[in-house]
Amino acid sequence: MKKAHTLRAKAGVTAGLMLLAGLGVAATASPAAAAGYCNTGKSIMKGTYNHIFVPANGTSTNCTMAQGATGNHVKALQRALKDCYDVGLESESDVDGKFGPKTYSALWAAQGKAGTKQDGIYGPNTRDALKWPRYKKLDGSYQGCGSF
Repeated sequence: MKKAHTLRAKAGVTAGLMLLAGLGVAATASPAAAAGYCNTGKSIMKGTYNHIFVPANGTSTNCTMAQGATGNHVKALQRALKDCYDVGLESESDVDGKFGPKTYSALWAAQGKAGTKQDGIYGPNTRDALKWPRYKKLDGSYQGCGSF
């Protein structure tokens, strides 16, 4: 009887600790963790005549990406790093849609220049801090860089 009581007590303590650990994780989750993974790019109008092209998850621009990501969303980030920052992406061949070590290093440096946390990971805070290339709606011509 005593052995069964001790076993139940240990099980109760273990379950309680697991519950508390789970609550701690949920309580400390960042907004970026709640965002989905970037899987496309999205054109957003800025003013009457200009637009920017930013990473997105479906229709939402609240998304994250890191090394290993591939696609147009990575190209959108690489284009911003190449055209708006002097951080190591210098040629058109650097805008290849592959988030590798070179893109990581360029993003880390741009995050520092933009005054946001330097972690080499793209998310909503980085999106808001970075400058993005602007293009003219009528002919697609480059109009310089501006904020999100």
